Order: sequence, then C-alpha cells, then structure tokens
Amino acid sequence: MVATLVILAAGFGWAAEPSPFTIDAPPGWEDVTASRSAPDLVAAFKGPESSSFVLARVAASPLDNRGAIRAFLLDILTELNKKSGLGFAIKGSVEEASYDNGATAHFVRAELQGKPRLIVAVIDLNGAKFLGTLNSAVPDTLLPSIIGSLKDGSSASARPALVRQAQSLDGQLAFSLPEGVAARPLSEREKKLSFVLAVQGLGSELMVMKMVDDATPLKDQPQVVRGTVQTVEGVVAASISDPVLFETPPGPDLVYAWGRVKDPAGASQFAAGYLPWCYWGYSVLAKGPRAVDLVGETFKVLELGPGAQPKLVKETPEIPMPREFRLKRLGRRRLAAGAGAVILLALAALGRHRKVVGAR
Repeated sequence: MVATLVILAAGFGWAAEPSPFTIDAPPGWEDVTASRSAPDLVAAFKGPESSSFVLARVAASPLDNRGAIRAFLLDILTELNKKSGLGFAIKGSVEEASYDNGATAHFVRAELQGKPRLIVAVIDLNGAKFLGTLNSAVPDTLLPSIIGSLKDGSSASARPALVRQAQSLDGQLAFSLPEGVAARPLSEREKKLSFVLAVQGLGSELMVMKMVDDATPLKDQPQVVRGTVQTVEGVVAASISDPVLFETPPGPDLVYAWGRVKDPAGASQFAAGYLPWCYWGYSVLAKGPRAVDLVGETFKVLELGPGAQPKLVKETPEIPMPREFRLKRLGRRRLAAGAGAVILLALAALGRHRKVVGAR
C-alpha cells in the first residue's frame, strides 16, 4: 500500500523544490522514506497490518474553496483505487482541523468494506501545502499525532527575521519597537484570520486583528474587552481589571483589560483590547508573563503607517467609558496617572523575577 501511495504522489504535480519539512512516525511504525523515490516526498511510514502514511509537497491548492478541495481529494481517491485495485468509498463531507504546530488539514474519510480505513488530507503549514494519506484501522486516532508532529526544518537564515521597525499588513499602523521587543512574520493561517501584526518580547506575545465589519457599538467596547478576558480558560476571575484607556501617540485611545492566568509554566497574564481607527478598528490580544507590559511598550510607540490618512485617523471617534470606568485613563491626557502607574509597576514587579525573552 505504501508503494501505491508513493506512486500516486509522484503523479499529481508536486512542487519542484525539495521539502525542508520533517514529520515523526507513530510509535511502532517503520520509516521507509529513504527507500522510496518520488518528487517532494516528505515521509513514507509503514505500520502494522498494512497500515501506512505518506506525505508529499503539493503545488498551490485552493484551500479557500471547499468544493475545489473536495474535488481534488476525490480525484486522489479515484486514482488511488485504480492503482491499488481496492474500493475505498468516501464517507461524509470535507472536514477541517487545526493543530498546535500551526498546521491546518482539510480532509475526507473513506471506508473499505464498510469500515473506516483511510483519510486523505490537504495540509497547510506556514504557507507550504501537502497531500497526506493515512491508511489505518484507527485513522482518527493517528491523524492528530502525525500531523501535529509536522515541523518546518528550514534554516533560520531562510526565514524572515524578527524586526523592530514594523508595520501592520494593511499599512495603517507603524512601530519603532524598543529593545527586547520585535515583530515576527505572520503565518498564512493567521493572515486568513485577519491578523495584521504579531509582536514578541518580555516573554510574551501580542497579536493585532483587523475588525472591518464589527457591528459592536463603540460605547460597548470597554465591557467587550473585559468580557473577552473573562472567557479565557485559566484566567483568575478575581484578578480581572476594569477597562483602561491608553492614549496612543496618533490620538485614538486603546481600551484594554487584563487578568492573571493559571499556567503550569508559571505566572502569566492575558490582555484583550480594542483600538478604534478611522471607521474600523483593531482587536488586540496578548498573553505571557508580562502581557500587560507588552501592550504598553508596543502602543506607546504607535505611529501612522504609510497607508494611514492623518485626517481620517484624527476624526476617529473617542471611546465613551462607562461612568464607573471614566477615571481609568493612561497617556498624555491621563486623569488617573497615579493609580494607573501603581498598577503597571506592580505588574512589572510580578514579572521581574521571570526570564525576559526579547528579540535578537
């Protein structure tokens, strides 16, 4: 069966360059990749009772079109049946799953003699596309562990470097980030989810998502960001802050809230915020031992990006804070700077005894 799948992989228009990716074989399975010769073959595993797994690079795939994905996977299954002489029959529709390593799989299940036996998947990791075929008596059990072990083995020099002079993908926001803080490249999946910026530093990470069609009234955003923190698993309810307004240099206020997170690795924080910008806005999420500090370090150096129109930015409406939160403001117009500074200093002290991770 492994030989059939490798032959199949060789005939479906794979990309020309060798793959820098690696993947782990399940316990008890044999890695037979070295004995096969197919273009862009990443892995070929052989398991007990004729089980097998094959992964190969594939040229551009229409992952945004479920109909095209289904048609592609059906073509693969049809060709597989021809070459193997078996009678796999598709069962159900195209499904999607995401894994902790950043991989996303679009797959269909197939039965043999009425029993689950095969999964055929198109997989995306960091923009690279793969075809994976898993033949097993328990494909649902094995697929997450195999795909979840897929790693990008590209050399560090071939990857985009962390940068301190950064801007959002839409060109609206620009940052001259301080020492120890830097922007990292976004994955293809993050881009599709409308994230426009990722910042790392102080042992934490901050993500910015563009919100174009958000119908939430501006007056409700303070409660929304606090509610977002409340819904995060592991957040200590008693630690959740009231919303705070942080005045950015271009003018619009960032409203955010935060809370402590129970984490086996040590003390951590989660912060959620919203930045109105022209006639749209940005959602801000940060997590890590000094997530709150990272929010402040990032947005205190916010500048107009090359795509920003100063007049529209200047006309951005202000966030009306609820009466109980109206004195919580940080920035040049701060009305409660003393109280805000005490809070931030306390949070900074909480993170001082932890290792600081920054950009190199």
